[in-house]
Amino acid sequence: MRGLETFSQLVNTNNYSLPTLHIEDYPRYKFRGLMLDTSRHYLSVKVLKQLIRAASWSKLNVFHWHIVDDPSFPYCSVVYPDLCRKGAFSPHHVYSQSDVLEIILFSYKHGVIVLPELDTPGHTLSWGA
Repeated sequence: MRGLETFSQLVNTNNYSLPTLHIEDYPRYKFRGLMLDTSRHYLSVKVLKQLIRAASWSKLNVFHWHIVDDPSFPYCSVVYPDLCRKGAFSPHHVYSQSDVLEIILFSYKHGVIVLPELDTPGHTLSWGA
């Protein structure tokens, strides 16, 4: 997949030609990631998809999603629904189960692995006192 991205970046969009060259392209590191902290700065699913798409263009292969922490708990758990009801910035700033699945499937189609980080039980300030 990364080789195709390199190939697409070489195409001259004026006449759709390619230069004659030899490419030796490989990643220096297996883990090339982008970390976003949506517990502190909520980002919509649409914006997350834009960032994941851009990450894949840059040949990044991991989306480290810091989804919950002290400031906010925007992840809607099926087992513990009160966590997002009481811990999110607002009812409009949450990620449903279908949102999370949509992000994971979108990332997979773009060659990016989602690594969700749920900081518990130590980071629980957003759950209320």
